[in-house]
Amino acid sequence: MADKKISQLTAASTPLTGTEEIAIVQSGSTVKATAQDVADLAGAPYLVYTAKVSQSGTSAPTTVEMQNTLGAFTITRTATGTYNFSCAAFTGFSVFGKVAVFLTNSKANPSVGISAQYVPPLSAVQIITIDNVNADDVLSNATLEIRLYP
Repeated sequence: MADKKISQLTAASTPLTGTEEIAIVQSGSTVKATAQDVADLAGAPYLVYTAKVSQSGTSAPTTVEMQNTLGAFTITRTATGTYNFSCAAFTGFSVFGKVAVFLTNSKANPSVGISAQYVPPLSAVQIITIDNVNADDVLSNATLEIRLYP
């Protein structure tokens, strides 16, 4: 290949796949890397799990995942209106301030209380629904987002 200035090269077709080879200078030597290698350096500022959550009867909640960089979740109903979302990423993770949990429920009812929080001893995010007392059948296409910051 003849020497060319970068400005003389043909533009790459997009989207990139990550397998494209690019030249970089590392420790004074020119070496090759992939576009994905460079993208991995940017990384996300946190790991995230976003899903639509519904629950009925005495079953564990069901989810439709929209984004998941945390890994596989185990979802259980531990009592009436109480549900745990456990993930291996939480194991041994006890710094409460590094987990953010957001929950919005489309079944809007002012008499129903919903809380979602990370519970370090359980290594799980726990959702509790209350309609005077703990209640099932309250989550309907609720949007749950869990963020784990490094």
